[in-house]
Order: sequence, then C-alpha cells, then structure tokens
Amino acid sequence: MDKIWLWHRQYGHASFGYLKLLFPELFSQFTELDFHCETCTLTKSHRISYPLRLNKNFMPFMIVHSDIWGPSRVSTISGYKWFVTFIDDCTRMT
Repeated sequence: MDKIWLWHRQYGHASFGYLKLLFPELFSQFTELDFHCETCTLTKSHRISYPLRLNKNFMPFMIVHSDIWGPSRVSTISGYKWFVTFIDDCTRMT
C-alpha cells in the first residue's frame, strides 16, 4: 500500500485507476476504491466545461501544452521552488 501512495504522489496525484493500469502487480490485493486522497479531494476545482474542440490531435505528443508556476514560498525537500507541467493534447496525460 505504501508503494501505491508513493507513486500516487510522485506522479502528481495520478488517479488510482491509472496507477492500477501502470502497476497491476501493486494492486493484486487492493482496488482503486481502497484509496482516498484528501489532497486530491481538496484541490479538485469545479468549473464550467469547455466546449469540445474539433481540432484535437489524434497522435500523442504532436502538441504538448505547458505551464510554469513559482516561485513557491516553501521549497521541496530537494530545494525546488518552481514547478512545470506538460499536458499532451491527444491523451490529456499530465
């Protein structure tokens, strides 16, 4: 269970369903319903959904969107204060 939580946090709070696809051996005794992340619940934002785009890419990595955030008042254990995210336009993977 500790390894699942570790990967959940290291992959930027990826869903447990996605982690089960990546690491099926870790979920041999658990299901994604056995996990509840309070951070994910608290940070989930609700907004009006965007209209569907007709020009979405159908090949992964053709367009990658990015965003940078920082500097943070508190640094990570490694001393980092800036964060960057990359989102694939096709798969929406972050």
